[in-house]
Amino acid sequence: MTHDSAVEHPSWSMLVLTVPPPELEYVSDALWRAGVVAIEERPLGSNEVSMSSTSDEVELWTSVGEYITDVVQALANEGITYPWRVEQIDRAVADTWRQHAECVQVTEEVMICPSWKMSTLDSEKRVIFIDPHDMFGLGNHPTTQLALRLALRHCERGSNVVDVGCGSGVLAVALSVLRDANCRAFDIHPSTASVVLSNARLNDCHVQVEEGFADIQSDWADIVLANILAPVLIDIAEDLERICQRGAVVVLAGLRSDQSERVLSAYNGWRVVDEEECDGWLGLVLMRESVSS
Repeated sequence: MTHDSAVEHPSWSMLVLTVPPPELEYVSDALWRAGVVAIEERPLGSNEVSMSSTSDEVELWTSVGEYITDVVQALANEGITYPWRVEQIDRAVADTWRQHAECVQVTEEVMICPSWKMSTLDSEKRVIFIDPHDMFGLGNHPTTQLALRLALRHCERGSNVVDVGCGSGVLAVALSVLRDANCRAFDIHPSTASVVLSNARLNDCHVQVEEGFADIQSDWADIVLANILAPVLIDIAEDLERICQRGAVVVLAGLRSDQSERVLSAYNGWRVVDEEECDGWLGLVLMRESVSS
């Protein structure tokens, strides 16, 4: 389903969570990584329906669409179980975030831009055009920018690339275009294949969409991109080691700066060769020093 489906789906489902103020940033970050495309913060009580009696709590209204149960499960996997409900609003209202979306300059030479700004853009930079449709991955989140900057520094032309938790496919598409990389990508979101392939066509490149790690041969990847929250980065460490060649690099970009020690403890046999921080997020580049027997 794309953002042009308002005729078939005149209403749009909003997932509304009631969250204590100290947890807003953490929950918002988890929502972005779970695949929401917009988040609005509202004072509790701004809507007549409320599921909380704590007066200082805040509501996060998130544009999710038909995949609410997937997002709720992703939050639960992170231990986030705050009260939630579903609100139906007009689809045109849900898509107002598109009016405010802007291009993002990732490096001095590279920009990521919403596809609907293509006709108005006048730039000499290399531009990757992306439409996330109903998924995470417009390119404006700090972790996406960190992952791409680090990947561009370490990805050689023609490399075998795996984008784990790819969302809209922005990272795989960018490396396919900018490094002529052989890119494979996957995500748990039901719309992954259609959205990633659409963005690949938009940029006149090729990305192969897989079901998961089982589709990737052992020792295949030269570079793996994993822009995923810290607990998942820990869980997939063994999978990454299996698919990586000796001397391969892994870009980890979904962790907060204070989570690095815990994440790195899962990556025995790897060493940090590069890192960058942005707005409290940390991107790490690890190089494989050994292979499992």
